[in-house]
Amino acid sequence: MSPIMQVRIQKFKKNRLGFVCFIVFIVLFILSISAEFIANDKPLLVKYDQHYYMPVLKAYPETHFGGVFETEADYRDPVVQQLIEEKGWSIWPLVRYSYQTPNLDLAVPVPSPPTVQNWLGTDDQGRDVFTRILYGLRISLLFGLALTLFAAFIGIIVGAIQGYYGGWVDLIGQRLLEVWGGLPTLFMVIILVSIFTPSVYWLFLIMLIFGWTELVGIVRAEFLRARHLDYVQAARALGVSDLVIMFRHILPNVISSSLSQLPFMLTANITALTALDFLGYGLPPDAASLGELLLQGKNNLNAPWLALRHAMHSIQDVKNDPSLLLSVQHLHIENQRKEVLVNNLNFDLHVGETVAIVGESGSGKSISGLALLGLLPENLIVTGQALYDEQNLLSLNQNAHLAIRGKKIAMIFQEPMTALNPLHKVERIIGETLLLDGISKEKVRKRVYDLLCDVGMDEPEDKLNRYPHELSGGQRQRVLIASVLAQKPEIIIADEPTTALDVTLQSQVLNLLQLLILNHKMAMILVSHDLNLVRKYANQVIVMNQGQVEEKGTVRNIFQNPKASYTQYLLDHDFGEANALPHKRNLVLSLHRVGVKFPIRKGIFNRVKDYFVAVQPINLRLDRAESIGIVGESGSGKTSLALAIARLIQCSGNVFLLNQDLNRLSQRKLRPLRSNFQIVFQDPLSSLNPRMTVDQIIREGLALKHLKEAEMLIRINEILDKVDLPITVKQRYPHELSGGQRQRVALARAVVLRPKLLILDEPTSALDRTTQRAIVKLLRQLQQDYQMSYLFISHDLQVVKALCQKVLVLKDAKVIEFQDTQALFDKPLNDYTKRLIAASQY
Repeated sequence: MSPIMQVRIQKFKKNRLGFVCFIVFIVLFILSISAEFIANDKPLLVKYDQHYYMPVLKAYPETHFGGVFETEADYRDPVVQQLIEEKGWSIWPLVRYSYQTPNLDLAVPVPSPPTVQNWLGTDDQGRDVFTRILYGLRISLLFGLALTLFAAFIGIIVGAIQGYYGGWVDLIGQRLLEVWGGLPTLFMVIILVSIFTPSVYWLFLIMLIFGWTELVGIVRAEFLRARHLDYVQAARALGVSDLVIMFRHILPNVISSSLSQLPFMLTANITALTALDFLGYGLPPDAASLGELLLQGKNNLNAPWLALRHAMHSIQDVKNDPSLLLSVQHLHIENQRKEVLVNNLNFDLHVGETVAIVGESGSGKSISGLALLGLLPENLIVTGQALYDEQNLLSLNQNAHLAIRGKKIAMIFQEPMTALNPLHKVERIIGETLLLDGISKEKVRKRVYDLLCDVGMDEPEDKLNRYPHELSGGQRQRVLIASVLAQKPEIIIADEPTTALDVTLQSQVLNLLQLLILNHKMAMILVSHDLNLVRKYANQVIVMNQGQVEEKGTVRNIFQNPKASYTQYLLDHDFGEANALPHKRNLVLSLHRVGVKFPIRKGIFNRVKDYFVAVQPINLRLDRAESIGIVGESGSGKTSLALAIARLIQCSGNVFLLNQDLNRLSQRKLRPLRSNFQIVFQDPLSSLNPRMTVDQIIREGLALKHLKEAEMLIRINEILDKVDLPITVKQRYPHELSGGQRQRVALARAVVLRPKLLILDEPTSALDRTTQRAIVKLLRQLQQDYQMSYLFISHDLQVVKALCQKVLVLKDAKVIEFQDTQALFDKPLNDYTKRLIAASQY
């Protein structure tokens, strides 16, 4: 069992109500499946004349027990019972009635009240009520389970196809589903079942025809979201087929939401079957049915014991300082293995102040912020005090935390794609909490528009009606910040809030946060690995290393007079120099008027009304072992250009790789060539499939080349050594690795194929400075070893300078400057480039 599944099972066990309900369901299911062994008019076991018989499982003629008839023995017949007792014995079930067996020895008219023989009485035909409930529950559960599973299978297939391919496939599918969903289901089922002879199979087929659509919408939405995730794009870049991507990469990671819907579908199917039986259009009359039992309860109101069936059916169902906002004292976090994650963290946060917590990946800075909001996993042990408004945040229950989260203390998360609801548009994401506060829609829209303007969103009116996947990484981060600012909290915990933003927008957003802090008497805890931002925007700095506080003090003291050697190490910003170009030039990549534009669709038929230009036509040449940096603000077209070159989105123009035009190749012809060009994405966690081990992730691309197992093993071990990862990491999952280790795995997955071109989309932006230096050094070494060419996308010009021989500057989808790296830093030609360089200086 995978670690992910083990964690989920443990979480489920802690949900006591859900776990108890699950146990009750399992008990009822087992009892119903075992109905023949609990209630039957045949013995469980018969010993006769030194032979053993199991009448419950097999029919025996009366002659086996000394009788005279060749027909099946009636074990309730006193003659047969006497014959068995003369030469043996018999063991009977708890209840000696089957669901069709009448009690012929009743002393009162039917329906009879409960007795020792009939625990819940009998119905109007003298049949045992308990037995009919047991058998009726079985057929209802089995019918409902089978119907649910078949409907789920069809719904998942249809939803997956719609969501993955989108476009006209999705449009036509949605229109058909809307028409189908508009039909009066119950009436249609009643009409159809009344036409055909009553049969379990006919009823199942008819109900399936109308019941498969329930999961389509959920699966479609999940696939629409997931098809844009980095690990899906990475699999596509490896050359993996659509079918494999859909059912190996996407489906296992989105199935949770579908599975959570299955209990509701099961309940609905059992209820529908019961309703049809109650109306007389369900199972054949001789079948034990909950609906038929309910009908008897209605028709025999003078027999109150019959009302027990209704109950059975319902199972479905601080200091004196006035400026002090927060005081954290002796915060200690450890796991169940007693491994210390944070040790003795202390700080005070005053009105108008920003306290920065800095450190490498795994230093404990992010979980310290999560602990204040009660968002840590339950397997972590938290002690200490965090005093806010005369309350200890570390000891509050969930309800108390809910009153504080968002309204008093809000958090801006690092990865906006996972923090934003993929099914909601920007206007609803930001304005949802305002609407819940009773503000009118007009005022909410105006407030959302103002917030988007405040966070520097270009064309905010247009962005109101977009979904998260239709925005760039930087735009999503600004939406997330705006949604947090909407409630005007007193404290903001900003966990890497500007990771996805370019250097100019980093300053813009943090200037905005600083202005809000001062004007609205707020404060901020800034969690960051970017010491340049910390120096400009923080008042106090806490330096952490592996859970320990190495040093703390004012920004001036920390940056001008660092005492701890670890702090001095963090302040070292020397990334080294780019590799020298080889003397012989060999063309690898050539772009001729490559442009990217996205259709803007409107209307009921989703017709194209206009186009959004992401990249204006561009020409570019890249030689062997050469690196070209592509820089620019968020939304300038950097990532769109990278995805176009990798043929992950459509583009115009010609993309020549090794003198072959990729734009003229179909996907089938392109797949064998994908090993020559690979892409590494910005966020290493989202680019790795969480359900695959490191070995499976790296192996996937090699498997497409049909290599022998021994050769694959050699290449996997070799590349792990190249990226400085131990062999033992192969059996670990992405969530068990640090950020730097995950990015090394992403590099290994791409480089193991030995591509001629490697496209790197912000590969270091989510990493701390120490890990950035290590990754840049690794990239230089890999380039020397394999003579690869790099297209390196980044908003950090210091990293670009250390890796690239040339730099291309994009702004508003246009190339505004293209120079040798040193020339661009010495004499930038454009004012925008000068601002980028100034903002990136340390």
